Amino acid sequence: MRAMDWHKLDVSKLDFIEQERLLLQQELDDEKSQEERNKLGQFATPTKLSIEILNYAKNLIPDSEEIRFLDPAFGTGSFYSALLRSFPGGQIERACGYEIDHHYGISASKFWNDKTLDLRVVDFTKTPPPPSDNEKFNLVICNPPYVRHHHLTVNDKTRLRQLVISQTNYRLNGLAGLYCYFLLLTQSWMSPNGLAGWLIPSEFLEVKYGNEVKQFLLKNVSLLHIHRFKPKQTQFEDALVSSVVVWFRQENRPAAPILCTYMGRFSKTHDSPFRFILNHSQATAPNVYLLLYPRPTLTVRLKNNGQLLRSIWQALRQIAPTDLIAEGRVYGGGLHKIEPNELANAKIRKRDIFELSESADRVQLSLF
Repeated sequence: MRAMDWHKLDVSKLDFIEQERLLLQQELDDEKSQEERNKLGQFATPTKLSIEILNYAKNLIPDSEEIRFLDPAFGTGSFYSALLRSFPGGQIERACGYEIDHHYGISASKFWNDKTLDLRVVDFTKTPPPPSDNEKFNLVICNPPYVRHHHLTVNDKTRLRQLVISQTNYRLNGLAGLYCYFLLLTQSWMSPNGLAGWLIPSEFLEVKYGNEVKQFLLKNVSLLHIHRFKPKQTQFEDALVSSVVVWFRQENRPAAPILCTYMGRFSKTHDSPFRFILNHSQATAPNVYLLLYPRPTLTVRLKNNGQLLRSIWQALRQIAPTDLIAEGRVYGGGLHKIEPNELANAKIRKRDIFELSESADRVQLSLF
């Protein structure tokens, strides 16, 4: 089947496509028992609610802003269908979805067959986030799997807890459901000032295992709104759960702890055209500097070790100028320049890296 540009279709055709999607959803649901769906938390978002959520998102996003959409629990695409209805096709730059269940994911891929949509039938929690802000997403809409903690294997729970710690420094309670892990992990996928809308169970507001989620929403992002449905107004015909829609924005990135000049010449006072600067003032740097932000694992270590940042800065300063020059390029008059991906190729000596973590298990750290 030829890939179609669904975002170029008019509303009447999109209505027809949505009816076809609902038929596919019902067919796939009927092929699974209620117990099987419970284990993977497969409860599709109703069309009306999906449209209401995406229309609300549209009110929070300027018409001039291109949409980079992510749904980490895609299902058959209820939110993607609503996205196409709510936003003009020309505003949607790209869309990406993840679906762990092949039963739904493969059928959804065949159904949409859309070159605008990148649908990946893999486990979202085992996929690393995009490395740069321009690859990340400014609109995340998700109804994450409602999988209770006792349906998670010991190995999965251990892996997920360690992953959340490394990326957010929060240690989720062992009773937390899978949706809690999804919500916290997706922050690393969001671009600065990106918008997120999460349809999740309301129980996290009242139970002990929800404390970390509430702290995350209050301290790590800009919480915009929590819409709580009345307990008797369940949003899912096939799941008795009270729901909320949580809206927040990704906070703008803080000042980079270390800067690097990306253009320069040799001089009598500088033995390297590039200089690493420890940003004591926490100033917002102009674009004449490369901004070095620590990876999530390193961020956690920096919070626990006040001297580590200076040690890293000193190790960066020990990189031989010839190594930096070899990665970059040179222009007339001896002007040297280095780009972010070129700087990333420059190697710190292994001994220096190990020395940075001598108080722990002396693992090699991935820095920036």
